[in-house]
Amino acid sequence: MMLATSSLYPSLLYQAGASPLSQIRSRALNLTLYGVVSTFKPPSRARGGGRECYVTLVLVDPSTPDEGTTMMVFKPTEEELPNVQNVGDIVRGTLLKVTEWGSKMQIQSTKGSDVRCVNDDTGDPVVEYLRQWSREKFGVPAMASPRYQVRGVMNRIASPSIPSSMGRPTWKAEEMVTPNFFFDFVGMVVDVFSTNDISTTVYFTDYTWNDQLLAAEPFPKRDDLYLDESAVLPITFWDEKAAHASNLVPGTFVYVRNARTKPSSVPGYLEIHVHGDPKNNGRNKIAVLPSDDPSVQDIIRKQRDRLREKQPTRMILPVTQTPVTLSQVKLSEPPAKWFVRNVRVVACTPPKIHHFSRIVSPCCESSVPTNQRGEYACETCRKPFSENQGSGYRWMFALYLKDSTAFLPVIVSDEYATEFLGFRPTNLFQDSHALSMLVRALSGLWSVRKRGFDHSDPLVSSPGALIERARDFDVCLESYVVEAEAGNREGVAGEEVRYKVFNCGIN
Repeated sequence: MMLATSSLYPSLLYQAGASPLSQIRSRALNLTLYGVVSTFKPPSRARGGGRECYVTLVLVDPSTPDEGTTMMVFKPTEEELPNVQNVGDIVRGTLLKVTEWGSKMQIQSTKGSDVRCVNDDTGDPVVEYLRQWSREKFGVPAMASPRYQVRGVMNRIASPSIPSSMGRPTWKAEEMVTPNFFFDFVGMVVDVFSTNDISTTVYFTDYTWNDQLLAAEPFPKRDDLYLDESAVLPITFWDEKAAHASNLVPGTFVYVRNARTKPSSVPGYLEIHVHGDPKNNGRNKIAVLPSDDPSVQDIIRKQRDRLREKQPTRMILPVTQTPVTLSQVKLSEPPAKWFVRNVRVVACTPPKIHHFSRIVSPCCESSVPTNQRGEYACETCRKPFSENQGSGYRWMFALYLKDSTAFLPVIVSDEYATEFLGFRPTNLFQDSHALSMLVRALSGLWSVRKRGFDHSDPLVSSPGALIERARDFDVCLESYVVEAEAGNREGVAGEEVRYKVFNCGIN
């Protein structure tokens, strides 16, 4: 129901001894005013004098619904400033004065002013009226109870890695619907796109969706993340922040300080910008967060849910009516498939899990271990090729399994490895996010891995790593026969039986 603003609101203000914003005049003193916050900047330090902190608010009310009036509130400490944390919050101030700033009037606090956020004042009829009006104007009402768990951080656990946000909310992408608003953001880097020397656009995601944000162009090629356009948030960093942003690595979690929503040149959309700060004051607008930081756990959970939604079902598929032991697997004639219970990993190879993925040569079917440089040579024809020239990636590693009856080396590769781990291969040296996903997946098998295991098994030719504190798990195995060259375990050419994981995943 729409409010009848023509007479009721002025009447309520008159009873409260207050004035509507449309009637304030330059050099007026001792005013009592109410307003709804349409924009605010974080608290800052004032220059000189005894008024050490100030906050800038832009207020509207039913008498000035589309033209905001700036209010400057000065206090000795930040804690004494009005605790404004969102567009739509309601502010009440007493003993205010009006000054001129350029050609516009500006409301300022005085030494005796009392300015506070009054969302929870349910006994004030002006606040009750403005709460309904705020709901109609901004789509959400000012909350009658505190909306934030921590000052300036909305709906998040306080993080020791994130500096004080000075009163700004931390928005998720889905909450960015109001233009010209300052906020903080925590997200995962999807890609970095440098446009020129003074700006860098970084693509983020927090796995929330927003159709009002201008889509990333060009759209990042990250099929492994299962993102569509509305889940990718482009943020453009300017001036001295551009160089810092250009060094961000895809897959890392980042805290962005003091970003701003702006109307896009494309009607109906918003853009996100972070401008430089010539004064700086020692505050960094970009901070990389560790994956165990409390503020990123919600993103990790959403990402895991998204991958489970899109990836094949990761569940054990029994291939025999009754489980068998590893000794029974070794005694069976290949090819065959089995379901084995209660095995554990005692070693793995290669010893460096970064090498669990390999890049495929563009000239043949061979593959080579990935590296940080992105420069390779085909193992078959020795032709050099770069990261961008490769024909994709593949999983290739071995696990040494043991149960109460036997020890068995098992290969984990290609599409069965993708199903086993739960995500596709990539260059793990360059994609720290994928590497962290691999670590989390393997933590379901073991908790301690040590290098230094030299094996003589012909399945792989590199040394491995010993596993400690392994966990029992169930697995599906398949045996197959390959042509072996002289110099294998038996020392003669002929057929050799190998074993691989298939149709199962780490739960």
